[in-house]
Amino acid sequence: MKTDDMIYELPLRNRTARAAVAIGLIGLLLVVSGCASWRMEQLNVPTEAKSSGGIEVTPPRVYRDADGFLVAGNLLGRGIGAHHPGPGHLHAQTMDAEGRVISETKTAAPSIRHSRHSSRESATYTFRLETLPPAGGRLRIVLHRVSLKKCTGLDSV
Repeated sequence: MKTDDMIYELPLRNRTARAAVAIGLIGLLLVVSGCASWRMEQLNVPTEAKSSGGIEVTPPRVYRDADGFLVAGNLLGRGIGAHHPGPGHLHAQTMDAEGRVISETKTAAPSIRHSRHSSRESATYTFRLETLPPAGGRLRIVLHRVSLKKCTGLDSV
């Protein structure tokens, strides 16, 4: 019998262990590369928030992700009737250092719900920005208590 005709087979446990390690490494590689597309970086952007009639608007947090800039914040109910902001919406204004509005985005205000984990009622708002404020500028969020259709601008807040 020639040694060329002999095939040496690894014991079953060695093959199983190597296969498990290979599958684990492939899975880890997929998870790490997949998580990179979900990664969000919180940015330090100067912000201000203007509340209205029993609804507190929290200063927003600004994130950079693969699709651009994401803004997120909360509406907190204060007092009776605060759970429903009515036909309101949010104005998001990008302002320069002199306070001039560079761009403006409007989005419907979310309905405020009672939280099981807190005595306050709250809702989360999110929207996307095209650009960040320039150096010295800021992002202002204003709760406007009229519908988007009836909105004439921030002068009717």
